[in-house]
Amino acid sequence: FQVIFPFHVMLLILEGLILSLMKKDADIFSRIYLSAVRSLWTNRKKLALTRKSVQSGKNISCRKFFSVFEYIPYKIKMLAKYGMPELR
Repeated sequence: FQVIFPFHVMLLILEGLILSLMKKDADIFSRIYLSAVRSLWTNRKKLALTRKSVQSGKNISCRKFFSVFEYIPYKIKMLAKYGMPELR
């Protein structure tokens, strides 16, 4: 959790910055992405405790764990299929 969580937040911020730059609208970053990061930060202890509780009962093999991963991320597939999203 302590490695994945900061990485996830970093990617979320990067995605928000890229989308804001492409749309030339800083409001997208501040209203959507920054508020999501604030919410994650505010609830980080609760998230960590919940994750620990849920994960404590799990035990699967590496093969089964990685079987659900795809080579191309879902957001990239949707971007290629539908183009840049319109935010209203």
